[in-house]
Amino acid sequence: MSNHRTSELSLLKIIFMRIFFSFVLALGLSQIFAQTSYPPFLHGVASGDPLTDRVILWTRISPSDTTQPVTVNWRIATDTNFTTVINSGNFTTNALHDFTVKIDADGLQPGTWYYYDFETGGNYSLIGRTKTAPSGSVAQARFAVATCAKFSKGFFNAYARIGERNDLDAVIHLGDYIYESDDEGDIGRPMNPAARCSTLAMFRTRYAQYHTDLDLVYARQQYPWINVWDDHETGNDCWMHGAEHFPDSAQFAQIKQDATQAYFEWIPIREDSTRPGSIYRKLQYGNLIDLLMLDTRREGRMKQLEFNDTMILDENRSILGHDQYDWLIANLDSSATQWRIIGQQVMMAQLRFLGSLINNDQWNGYSAERDNLLNHIADSAINNVVVLTGDIHSSWAWDLPNDVAQYDSATHQGSVAVEFITPAIASSDPDFNVPFAPVKTNNHPIQYLDMEHNGYLVLDVTPDKAQSDFYFVETTNARNSEENFNAAVYTLDGTQYLETTTSATQLATTAQPQAPLAEGYSPIVSGIRTQASIENYFQIFPNPASGEITVRFDSNETGKMTIEIFDAGLKKVAEKELHLSPPGIQSAPFNMKSFPAGIYSVKITTASGSEFAKQLFLQK
Repeated sequence: MSNHRTSELSLLKIIFMRIFFSFVLALGLSQIFAQTSYPPFLHGVASGDPLTDRVILWTRISPSDTTQPVTVNWRIATDTNFTTVINSGNFTTNALHDFTVKIDADGLQPGTWYYYDFETGGNYSLIGRTKTAPSGSVAQARFAVATCAKFSKGFFNAYARIGERNDLDAVIHLGDYIYESDDEGDIGRPMNPAARCSTLAMFRTRYAQYHTDLDLVYARQQYPWINVWDDHETGNDCWMHGAEHFPDSAQFAQIKQDATQAYFEWIPIREDSTRPGSIYRKLQYGNLIDLLMLDTRREGRMKQLEFNDTMILDENRSILGHDQYDWLIANLDSSATQWRIIGQQVMMAQLRFLGSLINNDQWNGYSAERDNLLNHIADSAINNVVVLTGDIHSSWAWDLPNDVAQYDSATHQGSVAVEFITPAIASSDPDFNVPFAPVKTNNHPIQYLDMEHNGYLVLDVTPDKAQSDFYFVETTNARNSEENFNAAVYTLDGTQYLETTTSATQLATTAQPQAPLAEGYSPIVSGIRTQASIENYFQIFPNPASGEITVRFDSNETGKMTIEIFDAGLKKVAEKELHLSPPGIQSAPFNMKSFPAGIYSVKITTASGSEFAKQLFLQK
């Protein structure tokens, strides 16, 4: 082929790419790009349920022929170049598993970061990053805590902020990972399928839609996740034998079975063959934390009662079920770690209005079992119990007294545990924001409240303290990079009550290099608040690097383009100016051999002033 013909094809390719990226940006549909990158691995990668020697690895294949099984190769290594592979193998999946792949990769070392990927037919997935649980003495553990992500009601900006943090050990997700509902929303992200999910095929389609969102794909790529479901993975306000829209027990039983199958297919959760369909389990972080993940929604929950139903005080009413309750008590009694963290779905605190318990979907509707639990904690002198909660689309922090009438709000005397409630990732904005003061008047144990913002919390645990830092995103109505630290609440070792501070916690050790980002995806870099974009094909390779790097991008502008590199202290260490004419795919080399190892930020500023940034990890 002549050079002239090659040039014509290259020009056509550039023009096509520019039109394609402009189309994506104009529609605001980041999920389109997910369907054009890493075929047939269109839904990213994930990991979960880390133990000291193993972790679940996940991906999904989108094959061209869905009638045939597909064999997938996997590997896990200590570096992104896979020069030191620790374990590898293959897995055959098919339509019976919705072509999902779940591997319990073992032979790993405690408290260690790893990188993993998948391959089939010569095609490779994204590279994922994961971390095993530590053993022995642990000085610090950090988790993002998330809940309630409604695709049709908001963009997942909080997931992007979690993914870019690079200072966490894992993500704890407390449920409503998907919503089964049928509303279209008002931001241009209608649910798929359009109807309320009620069959296995519908639930599978809904999970697939969620994993076209690159912010969610990014957050799952960078950390192991520890998941439990709430109600919307099955049906609104569901209980053991029914839900709001599916009151018929026989119909709900089939829906519950289908929802459970899809959940276990798409979520990197370890299944317990002795308790099929159950999700309550324990994960341990050395001598620091016993993490007890509960199911307050489906395992043994009795049907919710009306507000004024006198049976609400019945001592036999259960939100956990007898087997799960006994399991929880046994694990609290036998725990030898510094902290006992309980991850669960609905508010445990005794929320009151004018002296009456309200919202019977919460533990208020099962008050006898709550009283038994908190009394057992008090009577057995079980210290350092922290409850993590989602579900309610707002942020709260509570002391948990076993007897509210005897609680002293001035001294916190009577509190036997504490509760942190994380805001929603994306849900309908509240129609009102109740001020803290009147809620405090009716609820003396409450220490913090925000009913207005979406976001997440960071739980930082050391031997001396467990602290919740609340982070809020600017909006969920569009993709947006802004985030604000709002408040922090903590409990000291042995105190069993909460105090507030204005200072967020920080990672005490060196951050681990992230897994390479998906093509076309550019989340902001912490410290340089730049606009995220998928318009520019912006890559740094290799990354991590030890010497020469190349910065590559696709620009639709002409004129001066500046590339700057900043160190961790935001000091500029390198800069290049490019004068683009015509626009198109560009690249610029940098020699980083003389720079010390660490985390750097590479920022591109266009002629129009638009800014794009990515992290570079330099290692020696």
